[in-house]
Amino acid sequence: MLKKQEKNKSVSIAIEGNAANVYSELLTKNFIPDIVTDQTSAHDLLYGYIPNFLSIEKAESLRKNHPSKYINYALS
Repeated sequence: MLKKQEKNKSVSIAIEGNAANVYSELLTKNFIPDIVTDQTSAHDLLYGYIPNFLSIEKAESLRKNHPSKYINYALS
C-alpha cells in the first residue's frame, strides 16, 4: 500500500503519453491505479487521437494524404 493511501490522502499523478502504452506498462509493474482519465478529443477521429502504432510523423502524413485510412485506424 502507498504511504498516501495509508494516511488516507489523495494524490494525483499526470502522465503524458499514449494511454494504451502507459497503462499496460503500469500493469507490468504491478501498479493498479484507482482511477484513469483520458484527455483526448476522441470525438474528433481525424485530429483528436493518434493510434499507438503510428508515429507523430506518420499520423500527420496519413491525416493529410489518406484521411479515410487514418479514421479507420482510429476506429480499430
